[in-house]
Amino acid sequence: MRKTLAALVFAFAPTVSFAGDYGFITAVHPIYKDQYVTRYETHCYDVEVPVYGRVRSGSSSDTLVGAIIGGAVGRELGSGSNKDSLAVLGALIGASEASRSKKHEIVGYRLEQKCERVTNYVNEPMLSHYNIRYEYKGQEYHERTNRKYTLGQKVRVQTSIK
Repeated sequence: MRKTLAALVFAFAPTVSFAGDYGFITAVHPIYKDQYVTRYETHCYDVEVPVYGRVRSGSSSDTLVGAIIGGAVGRELGSGSNKDSLAVLGALIGASEASRSKKHEIVGYRLEQKCERVTNYVNEPMLSHYNIRYEYKGQEYHERTNRKYTLGQKVRVQTSIK
């Protein structure tokens, strides 16, 4: 029974073993793959913003127009001998209001900072694996590995029993 068990173990054992043989690394090449990542940045800049205020217009043309409109309205409201006195009163009130009127307009500018969030997609290469070359018994071999090696480092060599 023991002989049968031993025979089965050897029959199903792998054909590769580590016999303690070593080679020496002659080249190491890292291999990268592209990986795009999202990066967010904030960009700020200055913007001129208008400042609004009331400005007294009081020009002579505004006063004249106000007097004409006020006189016309006063004449329409009056009746009989009242028409002329209301027209004069309307012209005086219209001229007075027009000379005191204020306009809402831009009186200056101020600087404000405006910021925007910008999305960038950046390629950041990511290490995939290493291609190494090593020398063993005068022969050069190539291997792909995830382990990082340095030049001249010893590497265990897989040998076949077959």
